[in-house]
Amino acid sequence: MNDPPESQKYHILVLNNEPRILELIRILLAKENYKVIVKESIVEAVEYVKTHNNTALAISYHCEDMIKGSDFLQQIAIISPNTVRYMTNCCLPQQILKQLIGDNTIQLHSKMPFSLNEVTKNVALGLQLYEKNIAK
Repeated sequence: MNDPPESQKYHILVLNNEPRILELIRILLAKENYKVIVKESIVEAVEYVKTHNNTALAISYHCEDMIKGSDFLQQIAIISPNTVRYMTNCCLPQQILKQLIGDNTIQLHSKMPFSLNEVTKNVALGLQLYEKNIAK
């Protein structure tokens, strides 16, 4: 059996409650030949990470009224500390964002609306960080 392409070696998990956003990100990352898994609930996403130790990057949207991505990424930091955590948001106060970065809950961040180029660059950076994490 052939090994998967290097870009599909690890999984990228995307958590968002908006199916259109999930599909857009999935398509964008699939164009880069990444293995992308999309989930609409924190419970499903956490369960996925618990059962897949090759989850390199967890991308989550954060909105106080819908998905609390910061809560999800805090759980991921405990369950799978090598997984790089990337949060997008539109309304998180700067002080809370600084705290999440400072305590290493998140390593990458994009403010909504984000550019697709920014997401692509952050995903590539996230995978590089993951490689460093697992090399330790």
